[in-house]
Amino acid sequence: MGVSEFASVPESESDSVYRRLTQVILRHMEALKRSTDGKELYSLIARVLRKYGQRGAIDSDCLVELHHQLDAYAHDAVARTTSRTKARMLQLHIAPYVPGAEPTDVAVADAPPTWNATEMPYQSLSSVQPINIDPTPSVNAISESGPALADEARQRFRTMQRPDQDAWRAVYDFIKDFSELKGLWAKNLDELTQEKQRLEQKLLDTEQQLKNIQSHYESLRTDLEAVRAPSKRKSKKKNTKAARPSRTAGSRLVPPEIFMQQINAELKRAKRSGASMALGLLGIDSLQATAKHQGAGATAAIIGCYERRILPGFRAYDVIGRQGHDVFAVLFPDTPQDGAVRAMEKAQRRSTDTHVNLNGQRFALPGFYGVLTLPTPGEEPESWLQRAEAALAAARERDGERLIVA
Repeated sequence: MGVSEFASVPESESDSVYRRLTQVILRHMEALKRSTDGKELYSLIARVLRKYGQRGAIDSDCLVELHHQLDAYAHDAVARTTSRTKARMLQLHIAPYVPGAEPTDVAVADAPPTWNATEMPYQSLSSVQPINIDPTPSVNAISESGPALADEARQRFRTMQRPDQDAWRAVYDFIKDFSELKGLWAKNLDELTQEKQRLEQKLLDTEQQLKNIQSHYESLRTDLEAVRAPSKRKSKKKNTKAARPSRTAGSRLVPPEIFMQQINAELKRAKRSGASMALGLLGIDSLQATAKHQGAGATAAIIGCYERRILPGFRAYDVIGRQGHDVFAVLFPDTPQDGAVRAMEKAQRRSTDTHVNLNGQRFALPGFYGVLTLPTPGEEPESWLQRAEAALAAARERDGERLIVA
């Protein structure tokens, strides 16, 4: 819809006020139509004029509603500042002719009388006097009204500027809240990333441990088959049922050479993976004195009781061997020092509560003294075992302390 569609005004000479206002409104609409940011304000004015133009004339009701719409648009913080300023300018033009509107800085000689649009729905313009504007105002009048007009202009500028300040304050608060949320989100993201990395590292460590256990299992099975094969061939040649002395029925003892191989394998694996391990030696206390007191067969009964009832109490993957007449060795793979100490203490409690039956007689199983050693970096299996045997010999001479960590 073009601006020319709103150009029909009353032709009577008494309608000069509304004619002049209509011309002002049309000039503003032309300027808004040409500007890039005035389409919204142009549509607002056009809707009001179209609504009251259907009644045949632009009357006071039209000016009242247009003034109200322009005032609401000028206080809209979302609208553009330039468009709001243009709305305020047009509002100042029509304010003197709107009942109940605030006074403006437009110099009006004979302002129209105040009326109520609800009490007078329509008023003829014949009673409205034309506006007489002095084209050449005096210098004194300008100088006297200058400070008052300047103060009023500053006050109106502050009033128009306040919605902009509120809008910018709202934008600043939103950006500040968004920045805080962004910082919190970034912090939580960093924590989640670190937790993900820790879980991935734990998963890799677990996979490596499983591979090490599998490798250890395969190594043990290979060594066990290698030990069994010569034994079977030897038993077939000799045709005897006697078992090896170090592998009695129901025992877990391995021969000394196999025990050294296991120590060597565990040392290499611990060097690769960084796992902990420990070596313990158990010496039966007062074996000869007890055997002499209990009679013949007591030594074999005591050693057999250790093999059947004390040593099986260790874990299934602990390697157990015999290192002398009355000494047993236990290798603890993947075990820290405190875990190995607890295992040795449990074995000591079991030996204290165990009794031996021999020839219808029952006597308490002799306890044991022990040492627990940890490998040093680069230490060979033979030197590690010799260091443990030397510590066991020193522990045998001590009284009271039954378990020593060397």
